[in-house]
Amino acid sequence: MRTSFLLPLFLISAMLVGCGGSDVLLQPNYSNREITSQKIARANIKISQVVDNRKVDERTIGSARVGAFNRLVPYHTAVPFNEFVKNVLDSLFTTAPNTVVVPAVVYLDTFAVGEGQSLFSESGFVHAKMYFGVPVARDSLMYFRAGFDSTVYSGVDVTDMLEPLIYASVVECGKQFVEKMRTMNTQFVSMPNDSISLVAVPATPENIAAQSIEASPLKQKITTYSNIGAMYSVGGKMQRGIRLFYNMLGQKDSSRTMTGGGFNLEILSINNKTAFIKGTMVSYGGNFLLREMFSDEPTSGYFGLQGTLTFGNETIDYGSHKESSFYLGPFLRETVGVSLNKKAFLEAGLYEIALFGSKMLPSDVGFSFGVSFGL
Repeated sequence: MRTSFLLPLFLISAMLVGCGGSDVLLQPNYSNREITSQKIARANIKISQVVDNRKVDERTIGSARVGAFNRLVPYHTAVPFNEFVKNVLDSLFTTAPNTVVVPAVVYLDTFAVGEGQSLFSESGFVHAKMYFGVPVARDSLMYFRAGFDSTVYSGVDVTDMLEPLIYASVVECGKQFVEKMRTMNTQFVSMPNDSISLVAVPATPENIAAQSIEASPLKQKITTYSNIGAMYSVGGKMQRGIRLFYNMLGQKDSSRTMTGGGFNLEILSINNKTAFIKGTMVSYGGNFLLREMFSDEPTSGYFGLQGTLTFGNETIDYGSHKESSFYLGPFLRETVGVSLNKKAFLEAGLYEIALFGSKMLPSDVGFSFGVSFGL
């Protein structure tokens, strides 16, 4: 009996541990939206070579967490990483054939992909630093330092958010380099586009770093959205609840995560059968919201997490006397929904509430349904 019980448990555990594979593999897609939406026309720059000065395997760029137990596994590119970077930059810099261009050598200094965990969310990050060398003479290069450092957050799994961030990091470094180079009052060596022959000038990474000119990071654009809406709730003690709210959310260009906050008014009809109390509560609160989109499209499904610190004053009439008390506590909602072009949001899910100081509604669980519209 004991063996027959343990064997299925062992097999299930082995399956869970094995879920997720031995690595995360990025298959290059040089038509990725992060590249095509950022193309630099008439860049007049051609990447002749990418030198990988990182002290890691040529296909390893970091790590990720996979499977039911979030095992740490390597994050690999299907091609050598210097080849990946060259092709991304070649796709970014659009230059007409038979034109004269400035050749550039790229030195990869740092590239780190990783994930972090907290109690309620996961984070993913990419740190990148690279140097661009362009000739100012036949045997002398001017170096530009470019960097990228960004973190994204998710209430579910963050691993799928790393790939667009990797493309964005290389694109951002390329944009920094071009913008800085265009501000220089320097005559660079140029040559025909179809006869690029520049090779890396021998130099140590330390010398390159010491000689480099800072190409300041470009600020990531954050799009903001203002919503007003209403939500209906029903649960065990709550016969019905009407919530009116206003929220403001923000979303970075390279992220599927929307975060923000706001405030609300709630009118709750209560029937607490255990305590033999019926009545109406009017409460106020401040909100925190997180919406994790399932795709990059404006119309997309999403997972939502809402937290409200709600408060108010309740008065209970016992017939012989009345009691008034102040209450305060968290109101949590987990929802799934759909964004309609970021102009309207429909969602439904669960709620949990715990009010300290309340006899009418000390705690409850139930369902919520809501709609909001952009201003």
